[in-house]
Amino acid sequence: MAKKPTESRRKLVEFDAQTWHALNLLSRESKKTFQELADEAFRDLLQKYARPPI
Repeated sequence: MAKKPTESRRKLVEFDAQTWHALNLLSRESKKTFQELADEAFRDLLQKYARPPI
């Protein structure tokens, strides 16, 4: 599980119906919250572009 930062920010994002359904299913199957999936995805994206999380 990701560490909770002392300061957090919110951002509203929109998904098409198919993507939302796939993410919702993945969340249930993996027993992870949507936030945990998002944290993992953004960590992977930062790593892909060699941008360390600050």
